[in-house]
Amino acid sequence: MNVSLLRAPVLALALLTTGAAGTAAAQDANQINALAQQVQRLRDDLSILQREIYQGRPPIPPPTATLQQAPALNTQAVNQFETRLATFEEELRSLVGTIERIERGTAESRARLDKLVGDVDFRLNA
Repeated sequence: MNVSLLRAPVLALALLTTGAAGTAAAQDANQINALAQQVQRLRDDLSILQREIYQGRPPIPPPTATLQQAPALNTQAVNQFETRLATFEEELRSLVGTIERIERGTAESRARLDKLVGDVDFRLNA
């Protein structure tokens, strides 16, 4: 009885492969890909059946069942990180304000110097 269970998938696999080989020249790429996926699924099913029947192993769970959840985050570490991040953001705002004040002072000094140079040039040319 175990051998008869395997004959159907093996026969289906053989028929699909020979049928696919005979008509592959006439099929477009999408149909060939679909057939290849069907053959791969049949191979996977055959592998599972062989594992269950001959080796007595349990079937492989579907891929979604093997995903593990991420470990819980350490809330104390997260709080410390958020505090440090808030401190860095505040320092950054302070530094940006300082840089803007320096840039404004530099621009005012440059404008004043340009005005003085213009006055000196006017007086020397007059």
